[in-house]
Amino acid sequence: MEAKYKPMFTGKEPGKELSPDQARANTKRFNCNRKEGEIKAHYFSESLIAKILNAPGVIGLRVYYASNERKDIEAFLVGVDKYGNNVFNGEFSDKGEKDMPAAAPSGIYASNTPCPDQCPPKKDF
Repeated sequence: MEAKYKPMFTGKEPGKELSPDQARANTKRFNCNRKEGEIKAHYFSESLIAKILNAPGVIGLRVYYASNERKDIEAFLVGVDKYGNNVFNGEFSDKGEKDMPAAAPSGIYASNTPCPDQCPPKKDF
């Protein structure tokens, strides 16, 4: 069965590379509005990213920002298919390919290593 929609992504999108100065300026603006102790970054391991990217149909990642039960900023990753759909727990909209298997037990992963607490020793940003 042919999908109803044209692919949105190829998995080869280059993104926008930032210079270190641009990244510092952008994080400085963000940090001006951040209260002391609020999360400013999250770490995601290579193996976690690979787990998501290696799931059937996944060609990229999407980062969502949320608030956890303590109202801390939380980032979580979910795989994305070529139609732009989030791929998780075997759920796909009618845009996606039929009968694709589940990405993982849920396929949605939050970082358990936020900064502050686990910040880089060198304060780059």
